[in-house]
Amino acid sequence: MKTIGFLGPWGTFCEEAACEYNKKLEAKLVPLPTIERIMKEIKLKKIDEGVVPIENSIEGSVNLTLDLLVHECKLRIKGEIILKIEHNLLLNFDTPIEKIKRVYSHPQAIFQCRDFLNRNLPEAEIKYVASTAEGAERVQKDPMAAAIGSKRLAGIYNLNLAVRGIQSQKDNYTRFVVLAEKDHHKTVNDKTSIVFSVPNTPGSLYEVLKEFAVRELNLTKIESRPSKKTLGEYFFFLDIDGHRCDTKLRAALENIKKKCSFYKTLGSYPKQL
Repeated sequence: MKTIGFLGPWGTFCEEAACEYNKKLEAKLVPLPTIERIMKEIKLKKIDEGVVPIENSIEGSVNLTLDLLVHECKLRIKGEIILKIEHNLLLNFDTPIEKIKRVYSHPQAIFQCRDFLNRNLPEAEIKYVASTAEGAERVQKDPMAAAIGSKRLAGIYNLNLAVRGIQSQKDNYTRFVVLAEKDHHKTVNDKTSIVFSVPNTPGSLYEVLKEFAVRELNLTKIESRPSKKTLGEYFFFLDIDGHRCDTKLRAALENIKKKCSFYKTLGSYPKQL
């Protein structure tokens, strides 16, 4: 049976994404404590694939995932899951909101709910933890605390779903990617992700992007991240409509490799949207 790792523990949004991806596969799901561990387990062939977060519509990219894909990981992206996120305030059943002194959750969840927290719990101490599930577990042992997390977490940890939908933006989506040793075969609706850097010379980035423009290839994302080597040196992450095996896209990628100081194809995979 195929095994799929996800950023655990049970009850996280990453588990929800893994369950969504697993609907047609009927694989065994395995919670793992870190993104690094997921990548390592795939490399060691202890799991077949892994589901990790890569970007949120409110807070932007998950920098750790991007950095690991560039610097430490030879895996490919073979799928994506886009999940609508609803954050909820979770309390012990005998604790009123006005008694809350501490709020536990993952930093991303805290950031996505900061407007609610500023309005309703301005004096509460914010406690960052490794996952929304860990926050719920802490609340079980702390009667003056609240957690931010999913409806599923409330059931798992027997907590009161005190306030629903507390995220700052109601249209809050997180994109997760499926990592594996190989990416996906060509389908009728694909996306390709790449990362590259260019020499620090005038027009070098333009010369790369021109390869897509002249072939009328649509870029759906472009983002830069520091290279962590030299100040002012950046990696550029691109998502392009199409599969790397498509004739026009293949030609574009072959040409830009010659113009880049660093280049890596992260994978081609079916688009969810």
